Amino acid sequence: MSDRSDVLYTYRCKACGHSGQRRLPDEAHDGEETTCDVCSAPVTLEWDDGVKFNLPD
Repeated sequence: MSDRSDVLYTYRCKACGHSGQRRLPDEAHDGEETTCDVCSAPVTLEWDDGVKFNLPD
């Protein structure tokens, strides 16, 4: 069994003020645009520097 590492990204929605998180498989998503979980406004992901989760497959 191999382990999968997920990287924590955060965002703060300018439209509604929601602070959200995403866990993605690598460190290549910093600055990537996505949508807010609450209001669906566009937000930008920021890598929460150094936070990785080792999860079993």
